[in-house]
Order: sequence, then structure tokens, then C-alpha cells
Amino acid sequence: MLTVLPKSFFRILKIRIFPKEATDFYVDVISKTIKQREEHNIVRPDFIHLLVQGRKNELKMEQADDQLKSAGFSTVEEHLQSSTENSQYSDLDITAAAASFFFGGLETTTTVICFALYEMSQNPTVRQKLQAEIDQIKEQLSTTDSKLSYEVLQNMKYLDMVVSETLRRWAPLGLTNRACTKPYTIEDNNGTKVTIQVGDLIQIPIQSIHRDHRFYPDPYKFDPERFSE
Repeated sequence: MLTVLPKSFFRILKIRIFPKEATDFYVDVISKTIKQREEHNIVRPDFIHLLVQGRKNELKMEQADDQLKSAGFSTVEEHLQSSTENSQYSDLDITAAAASFFFGGLETTTTVICFALYEMSQNPTVRQKLQAEIDQIKEQLSTTDSKLSYEVLQNMKYLDMVVSETLRRWAPLGLTNRACTKPYTIEDNNGTKVTIQVGDLIQIPIQSIHRDHRFYPDPYKFDPERFSE
């Protein structure tokens, strides 16, 4: 419910989602990090650096595209898109963006791991197949005296299938919100058209889509093979 309420609602009623102590801690950490980097001219290709560049209007969207795509920082891209209107991000604004990036990855990752382990306990065939892939990778690394890397993980196809099916069956978020940035018209199979205007908030029912038999046959069955292609 809180996700659909406007920011002004919280300001007027002075409602805090996070305790003041936690907010002050993160603001202090981010502010000190920014200050240290600016004083010592430290440049690091990370989330905070991109936001600071956006605050100074030193980073334009056409220059940032490659960095954003390679890093996967969609949150940064959303902030930079509005930089021409208001580029004076405060340390609190940057802290809020960093916090959303941090918490968005922490809780969702924990949830996926928990449900993946649950499904492994309920589906021994899936567990055995995944274990076989893991054992094969371990043997390859041992034979070549190599270390586990991101490239190696990318080659673990069945692991990717299991994670994808876990995300489908047990979506960490039931829905997500997005704001329209340009007019867009949607037309259904019956020819009915709906135009979404700039600023309109759109709710995407992730869980409902994932459990719809029209898109995923037998949706309540845990089947990693759905993502075999």
C-alpha cells in the first residue's frame, strides 16, 4: 500500500519508513564517501560516482549509455533522465538512490535463495541435476587449477534455469511500479486503445503474470525446463 502513496503524504504527516538512526547512518556514510572522493580526486566506476557526475551535469545520457548497460544500473539512468530539469541532487537524494539499490538487491536475493532451497527439497530430480552440474564445474576448476568467476557462472545453464523458475514461481515482489516518460498507446486484441500520458504511474502485476496459465502452462509446478531455450 505504501508504494502507491505520494511522497507529500509522508512529508505532511511526518511518517518515517526507516528509523532516524538508520537514515542518519547511511547519509553520513554516503556524504563522507562523496567528500573524500572529491577532496582526493578519487574516481571509481560505480553507482555513487555516476550519480555525483549527474549532479554536476558532467554525465549526459548519450555518454552514459555504455556504462549503464554494462553495469546494469537502471536506477542511475532514471535519475540522469531528469538531470536537465533538476541536477542539484543533495547527498540525501544520492543516499536514497543508493539505499534503494542496496535494499532492492539484499531482500530479493535472500528471498530467492530461501525459495530455491525449498524447491530443491521438494523436487529431488531437479536437485540431483543441479548438483551434477555443480560437481562438473568443480571438477573442471580443479583440473585446470582455475577459480570460480563470473564467466564460469554464466556457463552454468541449469543453475540459471533453476534461478529463473524460482523467480517465476516465487516472485520476491508481487508488483512493481513505473512512471511513464513519454506518451504511449496500448492496443489489445479487440482493438481497444488506451493512451498512457507522461507522469502516469503504471503497476505491473508480476505475480499475476507469472501464475497465469496462458503464459506459463501448469503455473504452480516448479519446472526449470521452461527456461531451457
